[in-house]
Amino acid sequence: MYVNMDIKLYDFLCSNSPFYISLMKAIEELNIYPSFEKIKDIDTIFSLSTKPPLLYVNGELRSEGKYLSVEECKELLSKIIQEQK
Repeated sequence: MYVNMDIKLYDFLCSNSPFYISLMKAIEELNIYPSFEKIKDIDTIFSLSTKPPLLYVNGELRSEGKYLSVEECKELLSKIIQEQK
């Protein structure tokens, strides 16, 4: 299902980072197709916060300084989907 959701993950770790993997699994399990971008540039990340990783959804900071699990990602994304209805 396409959702009107713009997700940006600011994490300077590679694509095998725990947060990236959890987020991708959550997106897959929820069967949604959001716009997604992973930003790895350290200068960009630290210009926003000194506590990466950062998760922005629709321009709003939703997580900072913590690697979320698959369940936490699903819970967060489901909540945002409900807010949009």
